[in-house]
Amino acid sequence: MVIEVNDFIDKLKAEGLMVGPSVLFERGRKVYETEQLRNRCLKKKALTFKEIADAEIFGDVSQKAVKEYVKKYSKKLEMYAPENSNKWFVTITGVLRIAKLKGYQWD
Repeated sequence: MVIEVNDFIDKLKAEGLMVGPSVLFERGRKVYETEQLRNRCLKKKALTFKEIADAEIFGDVSQKAVKEYVKKYSKKLEMYAPENSNKWFVTITGVLRIAKLKGYQWD
């Protein structure tokens, strides 16, 4: 079976599909996965520096940069480490407040 190119393109358009370079698909998939991770993280009560960095809540910054932002901008009791733990957490209200200061609004 042979299909005309124009018919094929029209069928793709009708289905909301398109043909393009794979790099566009990969970039879009990365954005989608980051959005999904961010949505899951924002449902938690507190986040680690790594979770904040991986979800790009303060933008595309490293875990070290997240730690510096939190140390600089967090209010008392927004950052804590549970007893017998080396892992630090930031309350979600603190995360959202600092993100807003950095120019990011996640609702």
